[in-house]
Amino acid sequence: MYRSYRNLLNLDYMGTSVVDRADYITLSLPYHLAFKLCLDSLSEFGNQRIILEDRAQGRIEAALLPEPIWKDPLNSCLRISFRLGSDEEGITKVEFLSKAALPTVRFDFGQNEKNVNQIRTFLQKSSSPHKTMK
Repeated sequence: MYRSYRNLLNLDYMGTSVVDRADYITLSLPYHLAFKLCLDSLSEFGNQRIILEDRAQGRIEAALLPEPIWKDPLNSCLRISFRLGSDEEGITKVEFLSKAALPTVRFDFGQNEKNVNQIRTFLQKSSSPHKTMK
C-alpha cells in the first residue's frame, strides 16, 4: 500500500495502467471560471487531496485517498488530473483523467470510467448557459 500512496502524492508520477480513463470537453467559459469549475468538480469525490493547483500552466492534480478497507473493500488509490487551455476568448478546453496509482492495476471495477463520467456531467451541468457564474 505504501507504493500506492507514494505514487499518488508524487507530482512526477507518470505511470499508466490499462484501467486509466480520459475525456475531453470544450467549455464556453473564460479560462479562470473553467479552472474554478474543475476545482469545484473535485468536491464530488470523498477524501480528495489537491496536490497541485497551477493556474499559469493550466494543471490540476488531485489524489483520491481510499476509505478504510472495512468501509469499502473494493476501494483503491486514484489520481485525477486536469489540463486546461484556451486559444479563444470565452472558450476553454479541458482534458481530464482518472488513473490508478500503480501501473500494475488490471481491474478497477469501472471506477475510473465512473469518475470521468461524473466529472463530465458536473462540468456540463455547471457550465450550462442558464447558470450564472461569479
